[in-house]
Amino acid sequence: MLESLDLSDNQLSFLPKFIDGLSTLNQLNLSHNQLFLLPKSIEKLSTLETLNLSFNQLFLLPVSFGNLSVLNSLYLSNNRLFSLPESIKKLSELDRLVLSDNQLSSLPKSIGALSALRTLYVDNNCLTSLPKSFTSLSALWLLNLDNNQLSSLPENVKQFLEQKGIDPDQILSHQIAKEVNSPPKKRNRIC
Repeated sequence: MLESLDLSDNQLSFLPKFIDGLSTLNQLNLSHNQLFLLPKSIEKLSTLETLNLSFNQLFLLPVSFGNLSVLNSLYLSNNRLFSLPESIKKLSELDRLVLSDNQLSSLPKSIGALSALRTLYVDNNCLTSLPKSFTSLSALWLLNLDNNQLSSLPENVKQFLEQKGIDPDQILSHQIAKEVNSPPKKRNRIC
């Protein structure tokens, strides 16, 4: 029974069909490929706990993505995502979400339902605002919003960030990398 599969650093442009049948898989690494879309059948990987899709060409996630109910770590950095499905709210076990270096202009309102989320990287995107539901992320302790296009924040989001020890003014000046001591990355992105 296969529990971990690493198909990283290939030239995959679609998921091989045999992956649908891997019902005992907990870890799947598909990073550094050429994936543009994920099939709806990704939901069949119901035991998946860690999924790495970083460094692909993804621009959209299927709604069925929310059915990966035991997923706790999701890596989607360095893709072309411009939005996330509202069904992300079903990922109730999600602890770590890495969305760095995409083209996200907003986060779905349903992100507030991710009550287990402790780590969120949304740096180097095109965010212009944060949803009010952001304040429901009570477990959040590591947040990176660096290098976005945030110009204002709802008052309740400001208060939430202050309670977490984050100065909202730093976010608005693109200087936030709370708990992360790495220099800001510069990249060419289309917002």
